[in-house]
Amino acid sequence: MPSVAPYASIAPIYDQLVGDAGFEPIWNTFRRSCALYKIRFSSAADIGCGTGRFLAKLADGQRRLYGVDRSAAMLRVAARRLAGTGIVLLRQDMTRLDLPDPVELVACNFNTINYLPSVSALQAALENIAAGLLAGGHLVFDVMIRARDAPAMPALRQLIDLPRVKARWDNRPLANREGAVVHMHTCLQQTGRGWACAQERHVQVWWPWPTLERLLSAVGFRLLGRHRLFDHRPPGPSDQWIQVVVGRR
Repeated sequence: MPSVAPYASIAPIYDQLVGDAGFEPIWNTFRRSCALYKIRFSSAADIGCGTGRFLAKLADGQRRLYGVDRSAAMLRVAARRLAGTGIVLLRQDMTRLDLPDPVELVACNFNTINYLPSVSALQAALENIAAGLLAGGHLVFDVMIRARDAPAMPALRQLIDLPRVKARWDNRPLANREGAVVHMHTCLQQTGRGWACAQERHVQVWWPWPTLERLLSAVGFRLLGRHRLFDHRPPGPSDQWIQVVVGRR
């Protein structure tokens, strides 16, 4: 079974298996934060835009919107979804992010920040995001935090058996609650061509909040708030998946 880059094999079924379930809390929390912090914008970029669901919700025919992702397969799905909207899609790594023009809002959803492999990569991404924001603009993102009081994550195996999808996904925690690695073995039925199988390896780093807070401040952001994804309340010591809202100084 060949190994491919993350999302190269699962892009066509990403929303069906993952995206649909995770989108609702992300979108609802984003809307509540926009209302709470009076975030208004006529231009925005979605970093790690994936299949374009978030951008499709932002599109109103008036806003200038960019979608950025490093996965060509995910961008192909996004291009079909966003056809005719005028949204510009860019294939870029966020550590080398270079928007055509600065925007008033940057969103970074579904733990995209956690795919940065090192502190230096995290700092480079945040520096580039800050450079792409207008003064007074906002960055809204969700992230998995290395919460000291959170229960240890067990090793999990997910078996998927659908009419056109067969998969085995093995999720393993990294040592000291530093993150997780997922090995995905996925087979998709091709019309008239049998099954196409591939394996992907996804690694997430769960950042300690003090590290993330320090880097955000260092690149010119001020913290406005942190929220739990599912109810918008302030996170407690055991909450790991949170939304962060910062403003560009």
